[in-house]
Amino acid sequence: FFFFFFFQAEDGIRDAQESRGLGDVYKRQVHGKEDPEKLKMEIAGKEEEKKRKDEEKKRKAEEELKKKMTPANEYFKQMADKYSKFDEQGIPTHNKEGKELSKELINKLKKDHAKQDKIHKKWLETETKKQ
Repeated sequence: FFFFFFFQAEDGIRDAQESRGLGDVYKRQVHGKEDPEKLKMEIAGKEEEKKRKDEEKKRKAEEELKKKMTPANEYFKQMADKYSKFDEQGIPTHNKEGKELSKELINKLKKDHAKQDKIHKKWLETETKKQ
């Protein structure tokens, strides 16, 4: 039995075209003869994954465009589930429970507000150049 197995392994190493190494001999796999149903399922799975990724890409692009189109003074008002009161610039001052936000958080939101203002202005410039 040992010699038979040894010679099979040797054949797998020597016949490089038919084998990709000892793993093929040990696992007794036949390459190139896949089950057609299995192949169809793999192809369908890959197509479904590609479709899902394309939809995700499209959704992200739409979100990015929506963000660019939103003026800075309206940006945080869309987050009514997080904030309840806003100052005259549209920066939140109170959380959804009505508690006043900390100075650190307000400063962070001011930076986000300025960032959104830049994004929106840049988008407006590109839109006016298109027209």
